[in-house]
Amino acid sequence: MAENRRHGKLEKSYAWLIHISMILRHLLNQQPPKRMKKHASFKKLPIKISVDILQKIPDARCGYRDRVLMKILVLNPNSSAKVTEAIAASIAPLQAVTKHMIVCDRLPDAPIGIETDEDVALVAPMVVDAIAASDADAFVVACFSDPGVAASRSATNRPVVGIAEAAYYAALQLAPRFGVVSLGASSVARHAAHIERLGLTERLAADRAVNMSVAEANDLSLAGASVARTAKVMAETDGAGVVILGCAGMGGHRPVLQQELGVPVVDPVQAAVAAAINALDLQYFAKG
Repeated sequence: MAENRRHGKLEKSYAWLIHISMILRHLLNQQPPKRMKKHASFKKLPIKISVDILQKIPDARCGYRDRVLMKILVLNPNSSAKVTEAIAASIAPLQAVTKHMIVCDRLPDAPIGIETDEDVALVAPMVVDAIAASDADAFVVACFSDPGVAASRSATNRPVVGIAEAAYYAALQLAPRFGVVSLGASSVARHAAHIERLGLTERLAADRAVNMSVAEANDLSLAGASVARTAKVMAETDGAGVVILGCAGMGGHRPVLQQELGVPVVDPVQAAVAAAINALDLQYFAKG
């Protein structure tokens, strides 16, 4: 009797696992057996066939994981933990709707903020090294100067997305001309050179600075009024149909600012992470 009960439980366990294998096959767009109930019944299947099916389950699950569950590294190329936290908060809505793992990290040996040409030159090789050493499937470089993006793309076939470039392209899908809220004069000059390299100068309505450090611009209570005034001038006077926040740590300004302005406001980190998710979903790859 005890042996029969154990055998009955074993049959039910195999039947349950076979049923799971059918679901996995369906998720993988494989054709399930026409008569599912027949195949889900252990009594109508030889043990050998059941085991053969079960042995295929790990491979099927790995295939599903490789196709859907991949990792995106969002790299803050400065050493600020606070900015990294702000970046993570801004992309939380995207993490909620994607099955990909999104990991935020920073460069502990980098400056606390990237505000000068010298800062950009210093961190660019650090970005390249960090990407080369990472096992992520796609990368977002979360600095609006896009340091190390071009060099990293030439060194890997995994997607590398710069937040400035992603923001410009995202903005141009929303309006003919865009404006950028920048940190300072040095930032404005770097942005102008980058925009020219991308062939987008004619689409730039204005790039205006709030004259703040990275840390200051990341503080919503301190920078909110200045960011709003600057963006309003671009939307109402300069002809910007969309406004881009020109620093990775400014994402927290977006919800209130967009409501006040009445025009789209692009958080560059969100734009870049969305592009990285799209690249993985559609199995794009970059050519160096």
